[in-house]
Amino acid sequence: MTKIALLIYIIVAPTLAGIAMVAVLVIGADTGNPVIASVLVGALVAIPVAWLIAKKLSAVEGLVSKS
Repeated sequence: MTKIALLIYIIVAPTLAGIAMVAVLVIGADTGNPVIASVLVGALVAIPVAWLIAKKLSAVEGLVSKS
C-alpha cells in the first residue's frame, strides 16, 4: 500500500499545494512567507489524504481480486 500511497501523493501534493497557494493569493497575502507556508501546508496535508485514498483503493482492489 505504501507504493500506491506514494504514487497518489505525487498527484495530490501539487494539487493541494496549488489550491492553498491560490487561496492565500486570493485573500491578498501575496508576499513570500504566506505563499511558501501555504504550499508547505498543502504538501503536508496531502500525506494523510494520499494514505486514505490508497487505503480505500486497496480495499476495493481486495474486493475485486477475491471474486
